[in-house]
Amino acid sequence: MTKKPELLLDANIYSTLKKRIDFILFEYDFSLPLNHPWTQQLKYPLSIGGKRIRAILAYLVGLELKCPLLCLDKIATALELIHAYSLVHDDLPSMDDDCFRRGVPSAHKKFGEASAILIGDALLAESFVCINTSNQLSITSKTEITKELALAASGRSLVLGQWLDIYKIAENLSELEQLHSCKTGALFGSSLCCPAYLSNQKNIAPSLKKLGLKIGLAFQIQDDILDYSSSPLLGKTAGKDQAQDKKTFVSFLGLEKSKQLAEKLYEEVLLSFQELFPNSKNIPQFIHQIKSRLY
Repeated sequence: MTKKPELLLDANIYSTLKKRIDFILFEYDFSLPLNHPWTQQLKYPLSIGGKRIRAILAYLVGLELKCPLLCLDKIATALELIHAYSLVHDDLPSMDDDCFRRGVPSAHKKFGEASAILIGDALLAESFVCINTSNQLSITSKTEITKELALAASGRSLVLGQWLDIYKIAENLSELEQLHSCKTGALFGSSLCCPAYLSNQKNIAPSLKKLGLKIGLAFQIQDDILDYSSSPLLGKTAGKDQAQDKKTFVSFLGLEKSKQLAEKLYEEVLLSFQELFPNSKNIPQFIHQIKSRLY
């Protein structure tokens, strides 16, 4: 990959956007020589693939809001840096203890636990470097986007969700929803609302954030279903939730009711997007793609 893919507004827009963010992450400059071992370790979680759903959602919403593409690149990159950090730390032996991520060894298996902790720390911090050193973003946009991403990644949201996942067994569906609204939903919320801070429609940021939280919840229910079904396409250890007797939507609701709840949430998401962007075709099509994912 030698050139950033041009954006083609056609049926292949999702593939084009994924290639675009893959290229940006592959070429990301950590201000160290490419052959430096630390550079190679930092790039490892960014270069092993991924669905890039959060980044693509940010692009699609931003394009509907007429945001400049180069500005959206910065938001998409920061989102993927935070997401990569969260996965590196989630895989650690002291947390979810997973040896594989996206079909390859987890960072701690590849480089050791201490390096994996440092990699995660660096990727999180780099997301804020990415936003605040950008020449494309205004000072106001930098401030608002940084605040939103910091809140999503903080001990009030993502890290709180991780803590709840480790230390507090969900005793009912409400507590499970709170856990995943923090751990998974918060960054989806940022994916949708950050582009609003680039546009003249900041008033819709709260609605977009709520919509992102709903997508995150539906996405997590899908993950629980796929883990229960032991999908070989997961790229990580399947069936762990059942083996560890972990509380999931499937364990609370059963398989069929979990599928019904995910379907209901996605239908509500589609209706909300229809109200916000009645002329959009790309966003509903992408939501249908997420709905039908197998990993």
